[in-house]
Amino acid sequence: PSSLGPPPAASAEELGVRTGVGGALEVLETTTDLRKGDEVFAEMPFMAASNQGHEPWKARWEVYSSAVASQGHHGPAPSALRGLSDGGVSRRSLARAQGLMARASEGGSVDSAHTHAEAVDVEEVATVLACWDSNAMQMPVPRASGLYTHHSKLQHSCDPNCAAGVMFSTGEVLVRALRDVRKGQQLTRNYETEQF
Repeated sequence: PSSLGPPPAASAEELGVRTGVGGALEVLETTTDLRKGDEVFAEMPFMAASNQGHEPWKARWEVYSSAVASQGHHGPAPSALRGLSDGGVSRRSLARAQGLMARASEGGSVDSAHTHAEAVDVEEVATVLACWDSNAMQMPVPRASGLYTHHSKLQHSCDPNCAAGVMFSTGEVLVRALRDVRKGQQLTRNYETEQF
């Protein structure tokens, strides 16, 4: 099943973190000293889509497209997605985007949720898929992936200062400090292993 949740209610500042710049990426930095075990923030996904089936990227596009239809391009969820990094991989998503567009021209409905005044182009589809691929957190129950405004800005480290866990029943992600973290330090997690 595909679903769409509200964007996070709290700003990064209210969560005790701020967005900084690390190279070309936005990163999270703590605005206060943290102690090992402290909850850094909790966040609900602003979009979630099923990972079941052979083409989960179709469900991801449909969730985004539905959000555009119900909220407009400048609505909270579409804006939040466009605020995420595409990880520099939107070109690699072009083949899937072109396949999706080809099916739509053969009677499919890639843009059925968009208003008729809006044209969908392959670049937009590729960017949405790349943002999803680069930022999604796997949600085990049901098998789905979710997008999170703040969690997506935690950068990878082999020696992370935070770990993230997902609540099975709700998809809420909880981030905790693995060790003491000083005010102003970048918050990181290990993308490959979690020590939550």
